[in-house]
Amino acid sequence: YIVGIISSPTSLNQYQSDGTTVIAVGGFTSSLTAVFKFTMTHPDPSATLTPQVEVKEVGVVFDGLGLNEGSAVSYSGTAVTGTVTKTDLAYGPKYYHWRARVKDAAGTVSNWVVFGGNLETDTDFRTLAQPVAPTSLTQYQEDGTTSIAVGGTTNTLTAVFKFSMSHPDATATLTPQLEIKTAATVFDGTGLTDGTAVSYSGTAVTGTVTKADF
Repeated sequence: YIVGIISSPTSLNQYQSDGTTVIAVGGFTSSLTAVFKFTMTHPDPSATLTPQVEVKEVGVVFDGLGLNEGSAVSYSGTAVTGTVTKTDLAYGPKYYHWRARVKDAAGTVSNWVVFGGNLETDTDFRTLAQPVAPTSLTQYQEDGTTSIAVGGTTNTLTAVFKFSMSHPDATATLTPQLEIKTAATVFDGTGLTDGTAVSYSGTAVTGTVTKADF
């Protein structure tokens, strides 16, 4: 491909997975997904432009490999927005930096533009540490206090589940999740039930999930 013939991207920014909440330079993602947006133009009056980003951990040199592409956008003389979603970030804390470029339908690409206005040894964004696996799992009748023995029965079609939650970070907001299947059904990560989010500040907290649709 030919490099540097088309216009370089401008107005680079980074967002949470919703694509609207900005991640401040050096800030953290709320999930393992980040969205990158920037403005694209082209010297020709019309073109099809594809946004590309290269995301690397800080300390890893950009090498033009492992790129993520967004959807191609039709350009007709007015600047358009390129959007790239990266869904395979790693739990950390991991520290990332990134850069962007534009590719047209002929395969010509712009020069790279780095994000952040900071040193490439600095962090553009980071991911949170993975929450610690829950401990002290217990199950209760609908009142939330009467224990259900292992193999026992509920008095109603509602049961309450509690467990201890903690996190490697000093502060975090933790949401308990529960997966319940019939005994013959394999766990598959679907049909989850969330409890109410709880603020964590260094001391283990209790997560509570009520399931009322047995």
